[in-house]
Parts: sequence; C-alpha cells; structure tokens
Amino acid sequence: MGAAALGFIYALLSDSDLEPRLREVVILRAAQRSDAPYAFAQHAAIATSVGVPQTKISSLRNGEVPDHVFDERERAALAFADEVLDRSHSSAPTFARVRERFSARQVVELVLTTGCFRMMSRLVTLLELEPEPSFGVQALQRAGEPLRA
Repeated sequence: MGAAALGFIYALLSDSDLEPRLREVVILRAAQRSDAPYAFAQHAAIATSVGVPQTKISSLRNGEVPDHVFDERERAALAFADEVLDRSHSSAPTFARVRERFSARQVVELVLTTGCFRMMSRLVTLLELEPEPSFGVQALQRAGEPLRA
C-alpha cells in the first residue's frame, strides 16, 4: 500500500502538466492550512529547489497570499485549493477563474495535488512526525524521477 501511495505522489511531483513552482505553492498551501509543519518543511526545500522565491514561501507559512507577491494565476490556484480544502466543491466563480487559466488536465491535477497533500499533511501530523532536514529533493532524484524546473 505504501509503495502505491508513494508512486502516486512521485507522479504528481514529476509527471504533471502543472509547472513545478505552481505545484509547490499549492502543496505548501495545503500543508499550512492542514497545520503540518513537517510537510511544509519538506516542501519548502523542494519549492526552493524549483525556484519558488523565499517571499512566497514565507507568505504561505504565514497563511498570506498578498497580491504583490503572487501573480493572478497563482492566486486563482490558491483560491481554488482553499475551497477544495474547505469543502467538497469549488464555487462557480472560483471554478470559472481556474478554468480560464488552466487546461482541463491541469484543473484535475490541481484537485489531485491539493487532495493528496492534504491527506499526506494529515498523516504526518497524526503520526506526530517532527520536522527534520528535508530529504524530498534527494528522494525524488534517487527514485529516478527528476524534478522538472
């Protein structure tokens, strides 16, 4: 079971149409909103490795999405992720905003990424894993799934 879950996570991290920076911004939002410092720390390192600026990581750590830090596409994805995290659907205006900016495949990947990392955030929080040095970038490279920048 664990290998299948890891395979799914690796696919989301390495074989997605979402650009890696946007993907990591969404993952960080899911981790922060799920109160998962372990997941946030792991993905902050991955985010840095794919070029997410520290200002964005810090804003997400603080639960903030300022207009001057995030572009419109990122804000649309984050608003969508927030609604997916809060309920089982997105509002019509938010869904329309996302559909204008993302392909159908990317919308599905936004849902899958948000849901998967909410689940993983809950898992590591429930298991009370303590933050540790990040191993995410190296684990992906060892698995033969290079990160696309």
